[in-house]
Amino acid sequence: MVNVNDMPFPLLLVRDEGEFAIIAEPSWLQIVYQPLVDRGYYTNGTYVSKNGSAYRITAIKCIKGYGWLWGYSLVRPRRMIAEVVMIECENPFTIEGLKQKILKMMHGGSTWSSRDDFDDLKQSVALADSFACLIDALHT
Repeated sequence: MVNVNDMPFPLLLVRDEGEFAIIAEPSWLQIVYQPLVDRGYYTNGTYVSKNGSAYRITAIKCIKGYGWLWGYSLVRPRRMIAEVVMIECENPFTIEGLKQKILKMMHGGSTWSSRDDFDDLKQSVALADSFACLIDALHT
């Protein structure tokens, strides 16, 4: 088991459904939205660190509401403080394979294409020669 606070952030989340995201700091995994936990958003993917290590979340236990009114809001889903259980696993990606997968996801109508520097971002991803360079390019 891996403690979330001891992990090297930022992490690249590659979801099994074909999406990716940058997890910039531990609180992004420790303060979660209840509907996303219920739908398995956090557990259906591989988290890749800059050094090439891979992790999977095996369980998320919501402990209590976070914020005013115990996390309830009229305009957004309930936020919860969560206990995250992660394990280190074998990295299923090579750097070249991961780059190609991310570039394919970027062209598939992702929100990344709305960035002003989208062409520069694609070029940075294509030229990345390590997991650290790739994650740094996406974490701008």
